[in-house]
Amino acid sequence: MAGPTEIQVVPSPALLLGLTQLLDTGGPFDTMTMFLFQNNIAPSRATVIGDLTIANYSGYANVVAVAFSASFYDADGTALALGADAPFIATTATPFVPNTIYGYGLANAGLTSLRAAYRFATPVNVAQAGDACPVVPYLRYSGN
Repeated sequence: MAGPTEIQVVPSPALLLGLTQLLDTGGPFDTMTMFLFQNNIAPSRATVIGDLTIANYSGYANVVAVAFSASFYDADGTALALGADAPFIATTATPFVPNTIYGYGLANAGLTSLRAAYRFATPVNVAQAGDACPVVPYLRYSGN
């Protein structure tokens, strides 16, 4: 038997409710940890946390319990929530550990389960103290 061929339409209020429930206490997007990854990988639905090499440049630290905005409608009609921005600034250390950052991910608090991964259009080179890889995380829910 072939899969469904119909076009699915999820009403906008259901999209907003869905994302809100995913972000709620106890939901899969509650109290996530944000991290940068330094391996050249194109994340897919099959990507797991072990596939990503977490950044380790001088001064790097994951962001624990990322706070997200309330869900809202984006211009394209999807449900969207924005997370608190993080600059991920390199600090002085001897020897300095440089990284090329290809993207960022969101995982559970224990970094055992990947919740979302994002690849930058252009990698960010963190080569010296003062370099940064600023990130404004987001979660989009389209119902597809």
